[in-house]
Amino acid sequence: MLFHSKTWLVMRLTIVLLIAACLHVQANGYGQNISLSVQNVSLENVLKKIKKQAGYHLVYREEWMSQAEKVSLTLNNVSITEALNACFKNQVLTYELVNKTIVVKRTITPLEQHADRKFVEEPQDIVITGKVTNQDGNPLEGVSVIVKETGRGVYTVADGTFSISVAGERSVLVVSHVGMETQEITVGRNKTVDIILLQLKGSMEDVVVVGYGVQSRKDLTGSISRVSSQEFKNAIVSTVDQALQGRATGVFVTQASGEPGANVVVRIRGISSFSNNNQPLYVIDGFIMPPYTEAAAPNTSGPSISNGLYGLNPADIESIDVLKDASATAIYGSRAANGVILITTKRGKMGESQIEFINKTSASSMSNSYDMMNGYEFATAKNQSYIDAGQPGPFNVDSIKAAGASTDWLDQISRTGLRQENSLTYRGGAGKTNYFLSGAYMLEQGVIKGSENKRGSIRFNLNTSFKSWYDARMQVSATRAKLTRATTETGGWPYSGGPIFDALRASPLHQNNTTVLGEVPDIVGGVILSQNTFVSPVQELLDKTDNTFNDQVLANIENIFYLTKSKNLELHVLSGSSLQNSERQINLPPWLGSGKTYNGLVIESNAKTQSFN
Repeated sequence: MLFHSKTWLVMRLTIVLLIAACLHVQANGYGQNISLSVQNVSLENVLKKIKKQAGYHLVYREEWMSQAEKVSLTLNNVSITEALNACFKNQVLTYELVNKTIVVKRTITPLEQHADRKFVEEPQDIVITGKVTNQDGNPLEGVSVIVKETGRGVYTVADGTFSISVAGERSVLVVSHVGMETQEITVGRNKTVDIILLQLKGSMEDVVVVGYGVQSRKDLTGSISRVSSQEFKNAIVSTVDQALQGRATGVFVTQASGEPGANVVVRIRGISSFSNNNQPLYVIDGFIMPPYTEAAAPNTSGPSISNGLYGLNPADIESIDVLKDASATAIYGSRAANGVILITTKRGKMGESQIEFINKTSASSMSNSYDMMNGYEFATAKNQSYIDAGQPGPFNVDSIKAAGASTDWLDQISRTGLRQENSLTYRGGAGKTNYFLSGAYMLEQGVIKGSENKRGSIRFNLNTSFKSWYDARMQVSATRAKLTRATTETGGWPYSGGPIFDALRASPLHQNNTTVLGEVPDIVGGVILSQNTFVSPVQELLDKTDNTFNDQVLANIENIFYLTKSKNLELHVLSGSSLQNSERQINLPPWLGSGKTYNGLVIESNAKTQSFN
């Protein structure tokens, strides 16, 4: 597969720069020295500045901070221990470092240590650290950990860890997260707690993708159908619309022909217009796909548009959501009048990297094929037609039967179709970044000789969190496809009516002699079968050329800004581009029936579609 070198260079530079930025963000998280200059600032604010620079947690009691003296100091590139020693110098409070957590403690004076036992010493807080994961062992970020009946709480960070102070062993931690079962854990004597949250039953099925993001199914007011990747994981599908066929209510999917790569018609709740396009709007990862434009083919007719969704490998899809009612137009405007199909591709998962290889091999053949006459039956029927017209039969049927001369032209132009698809995916994640990389190659040979569809594709999805308030998602994909058509509608009648019709009307008494080039008189044994010349239907398929090359490159980035700490209000800013190039090459020699009308026909055309969002 060959792709435009400049396009690939830009894509590779984009990926390298984004990965470098992600690694830079992760590398600066811990171990940073402290530089600080403050004058007459409260101890609480100074500690928050140190916490931010060092990337540590901070645990303290607010009532103790009111007793602390204000701080004035200047620090330049010192360790966190040196910075904290300077802050707590001559203070009534002290500190302790526990697992990257600054724990502020109250200083116990000698008088308090030797006081009468009837005075009870104020209990010290216990610092609890831990990690929250899902049932697959992957860390969960943003999980709420609250001390019950106190309102004191924290959120887990990217690696699922947290640190929180509690009053004593009887304290209860309430751990909750969206889509997960809430747990209550009594601290006891444990200072380290590992928590596994289980997924709520049906929680993933009850959340669907809508135009503005995701929404609980029970809160939906519109009509939406969802198809999960698990539903077609083991099915033989080449394009997205084939994955929808028979799996989404109210969605009618039909293929224009059985030829590989043939155009697929998708109708959501029927036809809305008799003159305009009735195809739905496709949105991939928030990016609106432009209409597909195939290279024109002058002097041809019939269905010649190949599938515009060839560029997306179904193995890369996580889910498909179909918006079927008029409410979709409130989001996408009049383009959504025929419905909207929202496609979400797969992303990386935190934890160990995973490599998956999938091979799908299948075969196809003609079902309920026509039972064609052999040479003896054809000659007998021909003789009878002459006798019915008052003329003697021209064929010696006994000699034809003895010779066994016969050609089944339908059998000669057909074969057992073979389809092979190989895909390799690599996914994983660490820290604040996850990734998904896939490559696939598909070869599909049709049941008619000369029909073939080849496709190679690659995809790279990268998600990263730069800040607690800013995430970014990037998707890059490229596809190269080659479609070879067996049927080229050129208006070649009566010399040619297409490969199947030519095979049905060809006399079985003609031999399949591929050494004979082009047309010959339609005469067998001195008997004129028709006034037209005869061209072998096999030659009609093998001697012509009709190839369509389709290239597609998609690149987009989604910027997500969290406007609240709870992350329940988001601002999404999307940008991206799409480049589609289609080139069709047709060569019909003059000795073929399909090219005879034009004394040979050569067509080369090109169409390019580029869009920016």
